[in-house]
Amino acid sequence: MSSQSEAEVTQEKVVKKGDFVLVDYVAKEKDTGKVFYSTIEEVAKKANIYDENRIYEPELVIVGEGWYVEGFEEGIAGMKEGEGKTFEVPPEKAYGHRDKRNMKTYNIREFRRRNIDVSVGMVVTIDGKVGVVRNITGGRVLIDFNHPLAGKTIVYEVHVRKILKSLDERIKALVRRRIRDLRMEEVDVQISGNAVTIKLPTRIMLSDGIQLAKVNIASDVLRYFEEINIVRFIEELRRREEGLKGKS
Repeated sequence: MSSQSEAEVTQEKVVKKGDFVLVDYVAKEKDTGKVFYSTIEEVAKKANIYDENRIYEPELVIVGEGWYVEGFEEGIAGMKEGEGKTFEVPPEKAYGHRDKRNMKTYNIREFRRRNIDVSVGMVVTIDGKVGVVRNITGGRVLIDFNHPLAGKTIVYEVHVRKILKSLDERIKALVRRRIRDLRMEEVDVQISGNAVTIKLPTRIMLSDGIQLAKVNIASDVLRYFEEINIVRFIEELRRREEGLKGKS
């Protein structure tokens, strides 16, 4: 192998803009050390943020798409496949600085009319926005509409598990992104010419929001892969063998 081809192979294993990358990561607040997100089940349980309704496994990042905060995507760019790294992201490249303009005062009667018994620390939705009650005094309720992590420096512990190269792997990752209680290995993808056929496991067929998820998956596939013009889904039900026993 020539030195040039060796360099090309090395470059293929380095994360760059546009790459489909599977990453495990832990995100925590720098000032408190509090973990607020993790793709790793054991870490989530230890941090008391475990969600039994989701599957813990590496997540898809398409570098440069803006799915994650700017500093996170910048931090993983240039990492090698299999590499682990810890880095900090300042507020301006994470969830922004706190802005007093995002603090608003409401008359407590606004909440009573909605049969909401407000208390400090409560998360409420008002005027179509989600905020936190910061103070209640003199019949006035102060709501903070800043992101809960605004003003905080975030520490990420990241491990690049795989840079996805094959078309079927990348499509499977897009499917997994839209259906959170599904593992990539449960998805069957068949590509023929300019069409892709996606078969989902039976248990997913009656999931809440599955039709919207399928529309979003098809939209993602058509957006990211110009060579694909048709997306099909197969929903398959099989007769249980044990149910046939004793029947003629």
